[in-house]
Amino acid sequence: MSAPSEVKLLLDELARGIAEVKKRDAALERQGVQIEQLKIQNEQLKIQNEQLKIQNEQLRGQLDRGGEGRITYYENPHSPPSANSIPGRQKKAASRKDPADYKKPGRRPGHRGVSHGRRSSSTVHHTPGACRGCGSGRLEAGRVADMRQVTDIPPAPRATTVSHVAHDGVCGRCGRVTEAPSLYADGVGVAVRGTSLGPVLVSRAVQMWEKHVSTSGITDILNDAFGAGLGRAAVQGALAAAGRALQAERDRIAGSLGGAPNLKADETTYGFLHGNGYVWAVIGGDSVVVHASPSRAGVVMDRIAPYRDKPLTCDGYSGYGGYAIRQRCWAHVLRESGALAREHGKAVPELSALHDSLARLYHDAKLARRGPGGPEVDTGPMEAAAAAIARRFGLHAVGRTFATKLANAVPFLFTFVNRPGVDPTNNESERMLRKVVIARKIRFRIASLEGARTFSNIMTCMLTWRKRSLNVSDMLLKVLSGT
Repeated sequence: MSAPSEVKLLLDELARGIAEVKKRDAALERQGVQIEQLKIQNEQLKIQNEQLKIQNEQLRGQLDRGGEGRITYYENPHSPPSANSIPGRQKKAASRKDPADYKKPGRRPGHRGVSHGRRSSSTVHHTPGACRGCGSGRLEAGRVADMRQVTDIPPAPRATTVSHVAHDGVCGRCGRVTEAPSLYADGVGVAVRGTSLGPVLVSRAVQMWEKHVSTSGITDILNDAFGAGLGRAAVQGALAAAGRALQAERDRIAGSLGGAPNLKADETTYGFLHGNGYVWAVIGGDSVVVHASPSRAGVVMDRIAPYRDKPLTCDGYSGYGGYAIRQRCWAHVLRESGALAREHGKAVPELSALHDSLARLYHDAKLARRGPGGPEVDTGPMEAAAAAIARRFGLHAVGRTFATKLANAVPFLFTFVNRPGVDPTNNESERMLRKVVIARKIRFRIASLEGARTFSNIMTCMLTWRKRSLNVSDMLLKVLSGT
């Protein structure tokens, strides 16, 4: 082989070697890129892992604070109302000074206690019927072996059916005819319009209905206790008749809202016909008006309490916007900020600090409250502080929605400071809706407009009478029989 041929072979071999080196370099470069990508993915996975750890700790904390109870609470249709919810139980547990006494029986320190206050009106002495020795019945009272004060009622009377006939009266002297008296509440009061049941049975049915007894249960109790021999339809008709009979009393109660210095209102959802409706509770003075409606529009408040010049304590629902003087409920505001702090406080510690700042601001506002006849308090600094807290909430993604709510509420947060008698919360309205929430869990929905009127009238009268410390049984009989 000649020298040029050898040189050519060497050059070809060298070229192939260079090509192989370039291929290896390109492969190594691609592997380097893949390694960098994997490193980036690894860092992202580390971040996700840390986030999952934080979420895991939050979920553990929720379980430790009663998360399992939360699941049971919301899955059980017979669970207590919202006042006894998981956050409520947590707050009660945290307020106990000594956790060791959590399940101890008896009242807590500072509790006034409750007693029926009854005392014996008579004393009955009991002695054996005969002597065990000789059988003589002449025994005298000796040592007191036992003594017990007993509160009881007489055995329930049995229901009777009486035919009442009202006659026109014809004067024997002048022959003039006097119209027969009405058998209903506007007359002798022995019957209730729209039902064959008398006022006593109807009042018992209404009281049981208000205590969330089902229609079937009311029927069984009336039949077992009084031998009434009723069917379920008769009880339903009696309840509807009671609702109509209470209409005038309900209208008087609603009219008394106009004399109240201020109002409190709240609403909750309730099944209505084939969809969702709402039940409203409006409090003014010693009157409570409950209204069931298929709508949540602001015109509903116009029908319940068309007194737009009165201060109204309410939540942030826009339906209350027609009231010029409003007090935003501080309980709603602090409840939402507290929920943010509990759920996201570990990931965003500032949320807990902001909630505490908001609570302190509310405490300071209560201390600065204007007394009767005192000078007007400048609420500008308080509003500025609340607006600053709202802006700080808005710096965090999880707090932006609440920040908007709080910013919109600022002009109405401190109305109570300069208006004596205005409550900074509408907690009382929520307490009045407690019975509505329980009824919602048992009855689920209002099936007709007639049912809505019955519901509204009965609840309005019963809650108002209790707020006025009136005897509900006596008031029902008074309205149903006109006595």
